[in-house]
Amino acid sequence: MRNVLIALLLFVFTVTTTLIVVSPKTTPKMPRSAAAPIAEILDIEVNGANQRILMRGQNRTNPILLHVHGGPGGPDQAILRSKGFDIEDLFTVVYWDQRGAGASYFADASTDDLSLEQIVEDGLAVSEYLLDRFDKDKLYLQGHSWGTLVATHMATERPKLFAAYFGIGQMADSRRAELLSYNFTVQQLTQAGDQKALHELESLGPPPYPSPEEWLRAVGIERTLMRPLEKPDGSIFMSMLDTYLTFTLYRGYSISDKLNALRGSEISIDKLWTDAINADLMTTHRRFEIPVYFFQGRYDQHTVTEVAKAYFDVIDAPQKEYFEFASSAHWPHVNEFERYRSILKRLSQ
Repeated sequence: MRNVLIALLLFVFTVTTTLIVVSPKTTPKMPRSAAAPIAEILDIEVNGANQRILMRGQNRTNPILLHVHGGPGGPDQAILRSKGFDIEDLFTVVYWDQRGAGASYFADASTDDLSLEQIVEDGLAVSEYLLDRFDKDKLYLQGHSWGTLVATHMATERPKLFAAYFGIGQMADSRRAELLSYNFTVQQLTQAGDQKALHELESLGPPPYPSPEEWLRAVGIERTLMRPLEKPDGSIFMSMLDTYLTFTLYRGYSISDKLNALRGSEISIDKLWTDAINADLMTTHRRFEIPVYFFQGRYDQHTVTEVAKAYFDVIDAPQKEYFEFASSAHWPHVNEFERYRSILKRLSQ
């Protein structure tokens, strides 16, 4: 027993020490060739709440790109930076942890006001802060997954703040998308002959479900079964182990930030799920006053491509383009980064 206790203590000590070492809350410096670099982690007050932004760019005079992460409650700066997502020579890239998420979650802060409406207001305030700080008239707005719902509201409510909107894995009609995703998973499991998983899924029945709680439970189960089938993401990218390891080793968060992020994710999903599942931008947000560009993976079953394309087709905007990525699912900006980068470079010139 003594040897077991010693081994356990050594294990805990090793893990704790490792976490301290890999959690310095720092971001790498820009290369020496950078003209007017910025690499800064900053906590700012946004509508009465402290929120975290990470700003990185090789030249402060470049356009600003505000990245609005998915989830709800899923900041992705650790994932993007670990996967070689580097457009910092083209833009000053700002990663914003939304209210109640990531390093913007605080255990002693109230989450009673956590709603889509509040996060949209926060996003607009962050945009104004950035424009003032960098002395710009407009910035580029980019959303991914849940972030496209937030960013679509931002772009249509205050279009004068933005030069263009980039939607990656665009949300549109959530209920229709969830039904199609459910049907896809049933079909794939049937073809694979996975009777156990198929029985688990079919016991839920197809959406819609009678309450937000049942929606959340059912979609959680469906996503777990669907994710390995959503190729190429499911085969080469973003396994759950990969996700947790990337997050654990990310140096841009302190240990307390990482613990907060885990709790914040749980609360964000609980508070914001109703907003997510009731989203129907096809009906509510068809008109834009700024250019709109969609980046959609052909095999996306999170924000189903068929639904995203149908939304794009009904959008009225001064300019719009739809880019389908033939070798991607929900993460085209990572899986086919070079193409994504070349498109952004053209669109921002």
